[in-house]
Amino acid sequence: MHKEESCERRRLQRAVAVAAVAVAAPSQSDQMHFATRHPPPPPTPTHSPPPALSSSISASP
Repeated sequence: MHKEESCERRRLQRAVAVAAVAVAAPSQSDQMHFATRHPPPPPTPTHSPPPALSSSISASP
């Protein structure tokens, strides 16, 4: 049981290290891949509705 726990912790540490490296020095391809998977939120104020929602509201009569 203790061995399993240490293995899990080691795997978690490795994942954290990989994430830290990816954030610290992302390659161009990694950046593109990350952007395609997680598109950045539109630069709108937090109190205003999303652009898609506001456009649909303004488009409707």
